[in-house]
Amino acid sequence: MLVPIHGVTVMSKHLRKQIWTLIGLLTLPWFITGCNSLLLLPTYIDGDVTVYGPAPEHPLYVLSVTPRDANRFTYDKLEVVDTDAWQVTQRTILPSGVPSTLNVDPQGRFWIGYRYNYPKFALGPAAEPVVIVSPQGEIERYLRLCGNPAYGIHFFDGYAFVVCSLPSTGGEVAVVDLNTLELVQTIELGGEDQWNGYISASSGTMLVLYGRDNSENSFVIDMASQTIAGDFAIEAANVRSIVSHEGVFYLTNTPDSLKNPDDTRTMFVLDITDPITITEKELPFLGPWRSVLYEDQLYTFHFLSPAEGSPSQLLMHTDLGTDETQWWPWPAEWYPNDMAWVNGKLIFANFGRMMGEDPAHGLYEFDFETGELWPVLDLFVEELLPGSP
Repeated sequence: MLVPIHGVTVMSKHLRKQIWTLIGLLTLPWFITGCNSLLLLPTYIDGDVTVYGPAPEHPLYVLSVTPRDANRFTYDKLEVVDTDAWQVTQRTILPSGVPSTLNVDPQGRFWIGYRYNYPKFALGPAAEPVVIVSPQGEIERYLRLCGNPAYGIHFFDGYAFVVCSLPSTGGEVAVVDLNTLELVQTIELGGEDQWNGYISASSGTMLVLYGRDNSENSFVIDMASQTIAGDFAIEAANVRSIVSHEGVFYLTNTPDSLKNPDDTRTMFVLDITDPITITEKELPFLGPWRSVLYEDQLYTFHFLSPAEGSPSQLLMHTDLGTDETQWWPWPAEWYPNDMAWVNGKLIFANFGRMMGEDPAHGLYEFDFETGELWPVLDLFVEELLPGSP
C-alpha cells in the first residue's frame, strides 16, 4: 500500500517487494536465453507459422536467421523452399538459442538440435533442447535429452538417434521412440572431460560418429541393436565431412598445414563390415571442406593455399564408379557455409560472413555448363536439408 509520511506518499516495504518480484519474473526469460537487452521487447513470437503456398514437390528445408533488426533482435527460422519456383512456402519462427542440426523423421516432422549456449550452461548439461516441428510448421515438443544435441539426428526402425557431446559428460547418443517421443536409452561413448565434437552420417542400419576433436573417440553404432558395433581412429586427421553410398562412408580430410605441413591425405574410405577397415583415396586437390554425394557422384568444395597462378578455391566432381574427375574454379573470397543436391541441382548457401569482400548472401545454383553461380533466393542460411534428390 501507499503510506503518507510527512506529506510525501511512499511505497510500503511489502509493496516494493512485490514489485521487485514481478520485475524478476518478467526479466528471467531474457537472462535464460542470453538476450543482450532487457529494455526492448521482441518483435516476434516463438512458434509463429506463416504459409505462403502449398507443399512443394521438391522441397529444400532451410535453417535460416534474420539479421538484427532496429531493436537489435535476431531470430532463427525453419523455412520450406520450393526448388521449382524458388520461393518460401512455409516459415516457422524457432525458439531462441542456436539451432544447429536438422532432419526429418518418417512421419514428416522436423527435428532440430540446438547447440551448446554459454548463458544456459548453468541450467545443467541437458539445457539445450531438441525441438520437434510438425509438417505444418507448428512446434510440437521440446525434448531435453542430453547435453548439446548438435551433432546429427538420424532415424531407423521407429527410433531417433540424437548425437550429443559436452565437456562435462563426453559423447553420447540418445535413443528416442518416434511414437511416444520418450527417451528409450542413452548409448555412452566415453571421453568424459573431453570436448568430443562429432561429425555423423548414417547408412542403412549403421551410424558413423567421427570424433572431430579427438579421433580416438570415433565409433560405429548398430542402430538395429542400439549398441556400439566398433570403434576406429585416424591418426592426425582433420575430417570435415562424411557422406555414404551403399554402406560405404567417405570422409573428406583437410590437413592442418601448421601441425602437419607434409600431410597430403584428402579422403578416407571407411568400410564398416567386420572388421572395420580404413583406406586412403586420393583426390587431385587438397583441402576438401564440404561434400555432397548423389548416388555415386561426389561433389567436393576445396579451400586451399595453391601455388601462384592456381585457384584458391574450387569445386570438384568425382565419379566414384570410374574415378573420373572434373573441376571448376571458384569465385575469389566466396566460401559456402553449406551445400546440397536437390531436384537435380547443386545448391550452395552463402551466409555473407566470408573473408575479404562479402558477396551477396543467399542460395545459389551452380551451372555445370558455364561453371557460374546463379542467385536463386535471398536468405541468410545456416543449414540445408534436401527433401528430395
